Amino acid sequence: MSFGRPHASVVVRTFNSASTLTACLASLRRQTVQPEIIVVDSGSSDQTLEIAVLMADRIVELGDEPFTYGRALNRGAAVARAPIHFAVSSHCEIPRSDWIELALCHYERPDVAATNGQQSLPDGSPLTEVLYLRGTTELPNPLWGFSNHASSWREEIWYRERFNETMVASEDFEWSDRVLAQGFTIVFDPALTVPGHHRTAQGPLALYGRSYREFLGAAACRSVEAPTMRQSVLRWWSQHPVGAKRYRQWLSPYRIAIIGGRYMAGRSLRRADKRAAVGRRRSRSLRRRYRCDQSSVDVMYVASGTTQGHQRADKAMMQTLGDLGVSAVQVTSNYPLPARMRRHVWRSMLTIDLFEAFMLRRAARSGVRSYRPRAILYATSHAALLQPRRRICGPVGIRFDTPTRLSRTGRLFAVEHWLERRQFARARILIPWAPSIDPSLAAILPPNSRVVPLPIPLETSRGRRASERERMVVAYAGHPYKKGLDRVVEAWANVAPANHRLLITGIDREAGRWYLRDRGISEPPRLEWRGKVSEAEHRALTCRAEIYLAASRYEDYGLAQLEALADGSVLVTSASPGPFIALAMARELDARLVAENDGADAIADALRAAIDLTPSERDGYRRRAEALLRPLSSAQFGKRLGDEILPILLEATEQSPRRRSGRWEPETPRRWANRTT
Repeated sequence: MSFGRPHASVVVRTFNSASTLTACLASLRRQTVQPEIIVVDSGSSDQTLEIAVLMADRIVELGDEPFTYGRALNRGAAVARAPIHFAVSSHCEIPRSDWIELALCHYERPDVAATNGQQSLPDGSPLTEVLYLRGTTELPNPLWGFSNHASSWREEIWYRERFNETMVASEDFEWSDRVLAQGFTIVFDPALTVPGHHRTAQGPLALYGRSYREFLGAAACRSVEAPTMRQSVLRWWSQHPVGAKRYRQWLSPYRIAIIGGRYMAGRSLRRADKRAAVGRRRSRSLRRRYRCDQSSVDVMYVASGTTQGHQRADKAMMQTLGDLGVSAVQVTSNYPLPARMRRHVWRSMLTIDLFEAFMLRRAARSGVRSYRPRAILYATSHAALLQPRRRICGPVGIRFDTPTRLSRTGRLFAVEHWLERRQFARARILIPWAPSIDPSLAAILPPNSRVVPLPIPLETSRGRRASERERMVVAYAGHPYKKGLDRVVEAWANVAPANHRLLITGIDREAGRWYLRDRGISEPPRLEWRGKVSEAEHRALTCRAEIYLAASRYEDYGLAQLEALADGSVLVTSASPGPFIALAMARELDARLVAENDGADAIADALRAAIDLTPSERDGYRRRAEALLRPLSSAQFGKRLGDEILPILLEATEQSPRRRSGRWEPETPRRWANRTT
């Protein structure tokens, strides 16, 4: 559709732009819709103003006013006469003659406030059609959005929402967020894209400074996560545009300048956040002379979070510490690895464990510097393997499911065994995941060490009664070899019940079938693959199912089996090696349902016995299970943590808090004291 010759005003920002201004203004004069050209100059000392006098309609000079992008745009828009304003950088050349006309077409819609050219979506995929961005649209990438290097907006919108004149960069992001919040729409049309070669024309050093300022500007108006050094290196190494050659991306100084500028801007933001959290801005010399005698938090909890069981245990610990009034903070580490390094780290369990320990060592060191805790509690023994003694200020506790001496046998893991023994000897308290201390565990712990067993809290859910439950068997196979998926399927095929169905969670259909084919096992009938499900979805299944089937090759704790018992399911399991907490309970509840060997026939016999149970027998099984699980409740967990563990972990230090009225409180207020040397 043609608008004929509607009137438009173009604001061109200039500063010593003589080399590019002629091409820019000539491309505007070639437009099918002739615009009013307004040049806003910021004190050029070359031939910029002479060129502008010949080719522009109006010239605005900022004079002594300090330059910002928002101030230059506001001064140009203030003298513009058209109902639609355009902004173009003096370094840009418009690639098509109908650029203004195409932009004006979008203003037929009354809700459109601005237009912009863009070639990619926020997730990085190509933009192939017009995108109408509204305020309700969530942006996965906060560094993507409206750009004033080649854009347009309605005059009436600008009168209501002018550009921010105090921001050094990203004033376009801030303005567009305000406009979108009022219910307007911004158009992103790939046909309106104007190449931004000016970003690289001044060299990598200028691009570095520009990226630094743009990131700070975006962080001032949007929620932007500051990239870490690891994330920046990972982006440089492996996150390349589709179709780009790797070696060119690795060696590109402009790409390095962008990534480096954003990293340094994020580093500045992190430092500012730390200063704001402390509440004081002190020089480095003052920080060396003074220290904080009263720490910021009582307990720093170093969590690995590598499995769902660990994540649940970490969540329960942090929640209970908060309920007891203990100020606690959780630190952890993500484990990003470039693809080429991943195969070396994942070569064996030893390299995986040491890599995890190294990453958690860095997280703990950073946490000690940031929070200065009174005590440190490690969630696993791997988290404490590489902790340097001189970095630890205050008592240390180690919580663990299985020592590496039991779970990692053989000479290959001798280094892990030695490191673990050393950290166990240094710890003030050891906290195994168990209701009581097993003799095999007591034999390998250091002598005279304080050991307080603390199982993961578990609440009994109100599942269906036996007569109301569905005839289905649930099994978990998140790690198919460790969880014995082949044993479960072979036992199910041997029983072949006509009225029951087997539901397998934790693995999708293709991966499960591939695992079975690799071992020469055909898929039996009445088997359903549920894939990876959330904890709530998994427990919803165990609340409805009659039987939970487990045939693990090794069990560190057996959290899934305990949850199945808490949900009212009948537990059928093999006698898996390891500190299997649920095994003793299963034998006490009904020994017929525990296969004494790992053969498929023995597991099938236990499964038949469970299927043959009457509804009254299953109800009695459920009531006995509730009684056995009562010591594992959250109330008992909090009582043991507050009465037996925290007094040991936080005792006998000048900085330790005292328990007052059921809550842990510091004896004296925090103070800054001069360090004595």
